[in-house]
Amino acid sequence: MKTYKLGTTGDRIVTVKKCGEDHIVTIRVKDDEKKSIELSPKRWATFRQNIDDITTNAKAVATGGEGIKLWQHIGGGH
Repeated sequence: MKTYKLGTTGDRIVTVKKCGEDHIVTIRVKDDEKKSIELSPKRWATFRQNIDDITTNAKAVATGGEGIKLWQHIGGGH
């Protein structure tokens, strides 16, 4: 298992672990196990393909200039 810290403050943690033949990517908020998401290899690839749009929209929300205008389904059920 490999772990990486994200963000300028390291408050997001990405963990990659082997699960059978696949690798599972988990993104979570540091010190909060409830705020997390697990992504299969296919979903991780879809997430990475959309990272520029996600980043642009997240920055707009963070600066208070806009509300959330991005909705991206990356597979699976809700």
